[in-house]
Amino acid sequence: MKKLNLVCASIVLAFGSSVASAGTLTPTVVGGLLFASENFGGATSVAGDTVALGANAAVTYNLGTSNIVNPGTVLSFTYRLTGAKFATTPVFGQFAFAGTGCETWAGGTANTPKCRITKSADSSTILVEVKHPDTVQIGLGALVYTPIAAAMDNLSSTLATPSGVVSMSVGFTMANPPSYEATVAQSTVDSPLATGTIITSAAAIAAAAAVPTTSVKIDLTATIPASAYTTGSNGKVALHSVKWTNVTNSAAKQSGNNATTYTAVLNADNATNGGATYTVTPTVGSFPVGSTMVLNSAVDCAGGTDIVTSGSGTVAVTAATASTAKVLTTTVALASGTSTFVCLGAPSTGNKAVPLTTTVSAVAKPSDTKQLWATASGTGYALTYNGSTIDLGAYWGAAVSAAGYSSYVRVINTGSVVADVSMAYIDNTTGVAGTAAVVISNLAAGASIMLKASEIEAKLGAQPFGYSAGRLRITAPTNALRTQAFLQTATGAPQEVSAGQIN
Repeated sequence: MKKLNLVCASIVLAFGSSVASAGTLTPTVVGGLLFASENFGGATSVAGDTVALGANAAVTYNLGTSNIVNPGTVLSFTYRLTGAKFATTPVFGQFAFAGTGCETWAGGTANTPKCRITKSADSSTILVEVKHPDTVQIGLGALVYTPIAAAMDNLSSTLATPSGVVSMSVGFTMANPPSYEATVAQSTVDSPLATGTIITSAAAIAAAAAVPTTSVKIDLTATIPASAYTTGSNGKVALHSVKWTNVTNSAAKQSGNNATTYTAVLNADNATNGGATYTVTPTVGSFPVGSTMVLNSAVDCAGGTDIVTSGSGTVAVTAATASTAKVLTTTVALASGTSTFVCLGAPSTGNKAVPLTTTVSAVAKPSDTKQLWATASGTGYALTYNGSTIDLGAYWGAAVSAAGYSSYVRVINTGSVVADVSMAYIDNTTGVAGTAAVVISNLAAGASIMLKASEIEAKLGAQPFGYSAGRLRITAPTNALRTQAFLQTATGAPQEVSAGQIN
């Protein structure tokens, strides 16, 4: 607590040397007006960007102590912005002193305060000079500033990111400061400076790219292996699921209307969005020759509605373009919370698909280019061969060597596709397969290999069966596979002990 030090012959403190508390700045909306960050940051966002202010953006400066001001006394108030600038010089009608609206500095209306406003060269600060023809008491509500709709600019760099803050500070002095540019500290007799948040930002739209819930594979059992996708694909496979969603309970407003919430459907100018552009890039493998892409509203790529698109993704892939990114553009408006699936077609006749993983970068198009939504991006579905799986009914681990036996597993790629062969132990009690590991790399079509149990366990870890027979799950992305298990004594020939295999 401290004294309000106003030393001037023309001003009298109501209580002589009473102790004063600091002045305060109170916005009409507690915490400041909240605008959607999506309003800002677009391709044409410039220093002149403004937001709709007005009556509910009014800020009230309250003195720390009630005071009596003598007729004709000139009081000086400096209003400074942080995170924005004054786009124009306010006019007298935007201020009310001690509860009464101002008139021009030279105005002669009785019982009416006179206001004169000057803007700093750097547009950071305004100086408001006030005088009143009568004796007046000021304290709470000493000076109220109600900005016009486009009073402030240079907002994009502050509000384009959620949690952006524009604040205001007010200094109160008996004499005009020699300078009130941003490089000069504000002064006040009601210290510390009264400050408050007048504008903030928050995200109104959430972007998400997810892996579709699908089990479609490249079908190695097709008449021409890898020329089609598995049953249920409808000739296509969903690589990505993309959606934008209104943030739950968002109160963030449109830049052009501070009373209307910003949504996917109602953007900054109360107009709907203009669709989106999806860029799909292969990171593993390549697109099948002859395939095209489409956007669909269903994960099976057929049960929903195809969405009208243009771009390189709609053009049949060639050998020369199979490894390049594809673009799909739609002008169909996006709806909040509705997933859009990026669907890839099968190869053309005579061509084959290979395992493929892609990334997507989906950019929405708000209703004008001053706006920017978050980009939905991520890695999509890993499209692989359906392959072959065999559960070997009897497997003896390397532990039997202590009894003079050797254990072997033979794997035969009877299909037509070169493949890595993976194995995993199957728990005898639960029937659940453990973690798989690649045990054979690039087993050629028609080739076979005999592995010692010790070689298998070097990849999978020690087998958990001891001297008992266990089981192995053997998988490979090829269209046919056979396996055998053998035991051999120290002096005898290997004997097959496969105990059957389950395909």
